[in-house]
Amino acid sequence: RDGGELGFLAQEFFNFQFSSDFRDAKTSLERRGGVLYEVPVGWKRFALNVKGKYADGNDWMRMDGRPGEWAVAYHGTKFDAVPKILRNGFRLGIRHGPAAMKLKDTRTGQNIQEGICCTPNLKVVECFANGEEADTGRPPVTLE
Repeated sequence: RDGGELGFLAQEFFNFQFSSDFRDAKTSLERRGGVLYEVPVGWKRFALNVKGKYADGNDWMRMDGRPGEWAVAYHGTKFDAVPKILRNGFRLGIRHGPAAMKLKDTRTGQNIQEGICCTPNLKVVECFANGEEADTGRPPVTLE
C-alpha cells in the first residue's frame, strides 16, 4: 500500500538549499510563467534536485518573468505516494485521473480525458492532498 523505501539518499534527490517553509508566511501574489502565483501559505516546500538534469536547459526554472519560465502548478497526493512518484514519475493508476473520476471540463461540459491533474490553485489541490492525516498522522502532500 505505501510507497516503500526511496532507494537513494535524500541529498541525491532534494536540493535543501531551495527548500522553503511557508507555514507562517504572509499571503503574497506574483507572476510565474505569466500566470498568477500565490505563495503556498501553511505549507513546507522541499525542493527537488533537478537543475542541469534536462537537455533543454534550466530556463523553465526561472523566477524572473523572462521567456521560458514555467508557471507553477500543484499536484495533491497521499504521503505514501511520494516515494513512487520520485522514483518513477507520475503514472496513472486504475483509480486515478480525471477519466476514472468522471470529471467534466467546467467550460465545455465535456468529459476530461486521462491525464495527471495539476492546478495553479492550492485550494483545489488541497482536496486531493488531504484526507489521511486524521487516520495516519501523515501530513498532506502537494507537489509543486
